Amino acid sequence: MAEEDGYYHAEERPMGSLDDLGKLTSLNEQTLLEEIRARYAEDKIYTYVGDILIAVNPFKELPLYTQEVSCSLCGTLWPDNEDMYTELITAMNDVGFSEEEQHVIHKTLAAILHLSNIQFDAVDEDSCTLRESSEGGLAKAAELLGLDASAFRDSLLHILSVTRGEQIKRPYTKEQSYDCRDAVAKSLYARLFSWIVARINEKLAPSLQNVKAARPGVKATQKAPSFEIGVLDIFGFENFKHNSFEQLCINVAHEQLQFFFNQHTFRLELQEYELEGVDSNAAHITFVDNKPLIDMCLARPLGIFSLLDEECTFPRATDDTFVEKIDKQYADHDFYNKILKSRGYPAFAICHFPGTVEYNATHFLEKNRDNLAADIVGVLQRSQVSLVNEVFNSDVSDLGQVQLNTAREATRTHRGEAVSPPAGTMANTANRRAPSLGAQFKNSLSDLVEKMTACYPHFVRCIKPNQRQIPDDFEDDFVRTQLGYTGVLEATRIRREGFSWRPTFAEFVRRFKILGFPTHLLSRVQENMTAAKKIIACAKLEPVIIGKTKLFMKWFHQEEMEGKLRKYYDDVVRVQCAVRAFFARKVYRRRLERAKMDAAQRAEEEARDAEEKRRREEARLARQRREAEEKAAEAARLAELSRLERERAEAEARAAEEVRKSREADMLRMEAEARKAEAEAKRVAELARIEEERINKERVIAQAEMAEEERSKALEEADKAREAEIRAMEEAATLKEAMEKARAEAEQMRVQRAASIAQRKEMMERLKRDADEKNSRVSELQRMLEEAMGQASEAEVRALKAEAALSVEEAKEQLRKATEKEELQIADMDSDSFDFSKWIEHAYKAAPPEGVKVDATRVQGTVSKTGSSKRAWKQRWFVADAKRKCIAYYENEKMKKEKGVISGDQIIRVFSPKSSSNTFMVETFDRTYFCKATSAELVEFWVRVMSIFPRHFQTDASSA
Repeated sequence: MAEEDGYYHAEERPMGSLDDLGKLTSLNEQTLLEEIRARYAEDKIYTYVGDILIAVNPFKELPLYTQEVSCSLCGTLWPDNEDMYTELITAMNDVGFSEEEQHVIHKTLAAILHLSNIQFDAVDEDSCTLRESSEGGLAKAAELLGLDASAFRDSLLHILSVTRGEQIKRPYTKEQSYDCRDAVAKSLYARLFSWIVARINEKLAPSLQNVKAARPGVKATQKAPSFEIGVLDIFGFENFKHNSFEQLCINVAHEQLQFFFNQHTFRLELQEYELEGVDSNAAHITFVDNKPLIDMCLARPLGIFSLLDEECTFPRATDDTFVEKIDKQYADHDFYNKILKSRGYPAFAICHFPGTVEYNATHFLEKNRDNLAADIVGVLQRSQVSLVNEVFNSDVSDLGQVQLNTAREATRTHRGEAVSPPAGTMANTANRRAPSLGAQFKNSLSDLVEKMTACYPHFVRCIKPNQRQIPDDFEDDFVRTQLGYTGVLEATRIRREGFSWRPTFAEFVRRFKILGFPTHLLSRVQENMTAAKKIIACAKLEPVIIGKTKLFMKWFHQEEMEGKLRKYYDDVVRVQCAVRAFFARKVYRRRLERAKMDAAQRAEEEARDAEEKRRREEARLARQRREAEEKAAEAARLAELSRLERERAEAEARAAEEVRKSREADMLRMEAEARKAEAEAKRVAELARIEEERINKERVIAQAEMAEEERSKALEEADKAREAEIRAMEEAATLKEAMEKARAEAEQMRVQRAASIAQRKEMMERLKRDADEKNSRVSELQRMLEEAMGQASEAEVRALKAEAALSVEEAKEQLRKATEKEELQIADMDSDSFDFSKWIEHAYKAAPPEGVKVDATRVQGTVSKTGSSKRAWKQRWFVADAKRKCIAYYENEKMKKEKGVISGDQIIRVFSPKSSSNTFMVETFDRTYFCKATSAELVEFWVRVMSIFPRHFQTDASSA
């Protein structure tokens, strides 16, 4: 960037970044315009206006999108913002801007861009001329603004002054021409902005414009509204590396707002103390008073802004003379610091409430003047474009706003055509000097304070977590700086110096009454001053001020009370923990005792089973020893018989030898008879063998029938014993019709069974007689066989006996298996034919006990069951359900509320311990159920019924 003769060429000046009109959110205050303008560095002109001219080219004759124009604006092609421009145009249409008004706005903004292309060449030190390449830009700008091109050209190169009634025309220097051009562009944009703001307000609320347009001497057309809502949104405190006039305005505005905030806060505090009847001196509220700093900047006639206006009236005044004047005026001021001239530029420093800020005073005077020469204003007032003519023929208020009503009164029509006002009127308007930028700022700030004082303000501090606009990133130093710049830390300090915690009596008592009253009285504590005082006395809080409806307490009192409340609740939790631990240990000991009892019972059962197993094993061993002894004795007897047989055989052999010798003569005759007898003996032996096989089979069948008869006898004896018990129960119990019927049916079944047994016994006796007859026949045949086969071996005889004994054992085994199969078929709950009543008839051999209901699928009755302790017996209605294969128990016989279920596959065993009377236990994989019946008979009955479930599932598991 090159600098020549103290100024920049237009094409070399840095670009600004003005906020475009489409993003405006507040249109009522001129301070918004000043804030936008303050964002431009010195010597920058309005060459960029956002989406309006960049996103689309509304005029075909304007080459806005050429490479040359784009590069001259920003050095590169700008992005396409057509969507944003379309949104802006839609918004303008919605507000009510006509197409003609939008066209005029575009023309004015295009003219501002063309003004930036106008350049000058120096003729000598005191004059300059328009550069030849800029003739087209000047002509285009004049055409768009509706100006006389030659008059506009002359006003940019010369200044016309009036001295003693004579008009004197003198040329501008090159630098002055550039300043004049920039001033025209700035003024055009500023007045266009004010016009757009006024038009939007007029479109949105035309009824209020009459009130706001009322000036001194002009009566308002209607009464001002009674209620208003205003939003003030300003930039934060600024302290950059290089701070200029713009930062001074913003920071002084913040000082004024901080002063207003302090006064407002202090006033609210005093009002609250007065309402509560509290002495305000007891609050000890202090704050840093920045009123001297505000007076140093804004006071008349020696404030910094007043001195700046004064310097602007002197022709030879400079920024250095301005700094020298304020250095001299405020050298000893507490909020002012003098800066040495060794910096190379005029500067001064002010001690603001967030910190000290150094300001570079370069171009302060130029920025503060911000006005146009009278001749250039006259040229603009004669514009043929209605908008330009209107804004430059209007007065500028003390706030820097264009008063359009004046311009409208000056614009008259004759036969439908606009008529320009007389030349004298224009001259008077042009010669009226607009207020300086500093004066506008002071007036706007004063007006703002008046409005804020007349309303009830709310303060919102917006803090940015970081400068990169990314989430989840909190920069401590950056946030801390903002808190200081926005006055949050100062406000917090003021708040904490006083009594910042102010709960009402009800809130305080409701929250902390547990710290001042016994627990049993909490429900009767009234939420009033007396209760609050008692809590404060118990907590020993000082200092505390008691008002009419609330307490005034220090900030640390809240932390102290909350800490005591937490400690109280922690103590409560510890006590609860101890009590719960006590009861848990008690329950644990009870469960441990129950587990020990269960273990002892299981150990007793296991010992009993082991003893029974040991006795059975000893009996088996004794039986084996006895059988071995019997076998040994039988072997000895057989050996003795064999010896005797051998001796007899030897004797007979000797006798036979003698007989042979004596009968040798008869041998031939007897030999033939012997052969004949031998053949007959073989035939008889074969018949004997066949008969013996038949007899053996009949003997096996007879033995099986005898075994069945013995079993029937045993059953008959059991039936007789059960019948005796039933008769005894009949004598002891109440005669009920249902039981009589059951006993009658049982007696009938017993008679039928006895008849069946008698028939079977008669059949067995008949079979026995047949067997005796057959045995006699076998004995006869055996005798005949022994006579015919004297030489048969003793081993064959023993084999036949062993085979017969084996057949008997096999028959017994088959009978036992058939009996077991019959029992399993009866107890098979998976079978469709399973019937609980038939199973009980077969297994129990008697009618069910009194109080028990039996049907095909369920057995029901009353059983007592333990609860949490063994002594807490509760009567339950037990139901053994074959379909569900479980044991369920209910609260009563109605079976509406099921209290629990014992699944059949979870039952390990059901037994009655010998140590307890009328009790039995159901042992499962998870726990052991302790049950109790009214009699031993019921205990035996329920043990048999419930034992079917583990036997059923064990049978299924073994078969699987």
